[in-house]
Amino acid sequence: MPILLRGYRHLTTLSQRVSQLDFLGQLLLRLYLAPIFILAGWGKLAALEDTAYYFSEYLNMPAPMLMAILAGSVELIGGISLLLGIGVRLFSMPLMITMVVAAVTAHWENGWHVLPETTLTVPWEWREDLL
Repeated sequence: MPILLRGYRHLTTLSQRVSQLDFLGQLLLRLYLAPIFILAGWGKLAALEDTAYYFSEYLNMPAPMLMAILAGSVELIGGISLLLGIGVRLFSMPLMITMVVAAVTAHWENGWHVLPETTLTVPWEWREDLL
């Protein structure tokens, strides 16, 4: 019996130590997603006319300028929020709505990389045309 009790105590101690790392998964996911949202939002807002034109002509969205401003703002501010860990719950719903709209209107038929570029850019590669 004492052997089982000691084993149980060791497992309980190990479980408590591991539970101290519960934050790590959320932190890593936030740090991975933040640059994606920041760059997508910055790109939309930096080329607002082009984004509105794309939303209008290719995606047939109503009020394309408003949609471009909303999508870019939510992605930029929400991405900064994710990076800093401030207001994450506040921006999670607008980010989810934006991503559902993007998935249904743009990415469903065109894939992840919608724009007609020759190479797939990743968040940690700064594009000169966005600066």
